[in-house]
Amino acid sequence: MLPRTKQIIIILVYVLIFLAIVFGVYFLFLKPAPTCSDGKLNQGEEQKDCGGPCPSCEIKTLKSIKILWVKALRTSEQNYDLVARIENPNQNYGLRSFGYKFSLYDLNNQLVAEKAGSSFILPRGERYLLELKVPLDGSLAKVVLDIDENVRWERIKNYLPPEISVFDKKYEVLKNGTVFSQASANIKNSSRFDYKNVGVAVIVFGSDGEPMAVNSTSLDLLGSGQERYVSVPWFFEVLGTAANLDIESEVNMYMQPN
Repeated sequence: MLPRTKQIIIILVYVLIFLAIVFGVYFLFLKPAPTCSDGKLNQGEEQKDCGGPCPSCEIKTLKSIKILWVKALRTSEQNYDLVARIENPNQNYGLRSFGYKFSLYDLNNQLVAEKAGSSFILPRGERYLLELKVPLDGSLAKVVLDIDENVRWERIKNYLPPEISVFDKKYEVLKNGTVFSQASANIKNSSRFDYKNVGVAVIVFGSDGEPMAVNSTSLDLLGSGQERYVSVPWFFEVLGTAANLDIESEVNMYMQPN
C-alpha cells in the first residue's frame, strides 16, 4: 500500500471516530427529549403531540363554549341583574372552572361597568350564568359576555348527568310587605350519591319569551333520595306578565367527593 493511501485511510478512520463521538454525545446528552409539544410524531403518539403518553387527540377537536344569549335586567335606578345562557357542545369533556366577564356599554358604546366571575360547565350541557345587583350609574345600551379561552378541558369517563329533578315550579305575585313576588319548587336527588353545593338558577320569562326576572339560591347538601323545597323572593316589582318559569339545578361534578 502506498504511503499516501495509508495516510488517507488513517485520517478517514480518525474522522469517523471523531464523528461517532460527536453524534454519541449529541444523542446521549444534547438531543432534546421528545415532548408533547415538539410538533413531531414520536414516543408512541397517535398523531403529532397527542395520544399515547400525551393528552388525548380528542382534545384537539374540542369546541369552545357557545354563548346562546345575554341579557341585562334593570332592578332599580342603579342596579342590573345579568343573565346568560351558555352551552358546552363537547360530548365527554367539561370545565371544572372557567372565567368570564360581563361588559356593559352606554349609548355612546363606552364601557361603563364590568362584572367578572368564574363557573363550571359539564359535558354536553347548557346552563345559566347569573350576576345579580350589578351597580351601574348611567344608561345602558348593550351587555357583552366574554368567556376565557385559556381553559383546561377535563374528561369525565362514562359521564351521566346528575340525577336531580325539579318539579312543582311556581311563580306568584305577593304584594305583601317587602316581598313583591317569589318563585318556588321542589328539588329531588334520585341518585345514590350525595351532592354538595347545589346551585339553583331561577329565570322568569315573559309572554315575549324574554327573561323578565332572575334570581338564585343554593343548597349546601342534597342527600341521596332527598327532596328539598326552595324559594327565592324579589324585593322589587317585576314588570310584565310571567308566561314561563325555568328553575335549574347546577352541580359541579368535578368537585363532588363521590
